[in-house]
Amino acid sequence: MVKDLHYVKKMETDDDPTEDVLENIKAGLEEVRLFKEGKLKTTPAKDFLNEL
Repeated sequence: MVKDLHYVKKMETDDDPTEDVLENIKAGLEEVRLFKEGKLKTTPAKDFLNEL
């Protein structure tokens, strides 16, 4: 629908959203690995939910 509007222009960015998603997944998996090795402490779910 937006493509049909002549006054709407697409903004060009240098960031690739796919790269951002992949980087976030990699970071999350690294945190899981560190947690399993006992090198990273996590917040219990109950405490996390109480902070919200």
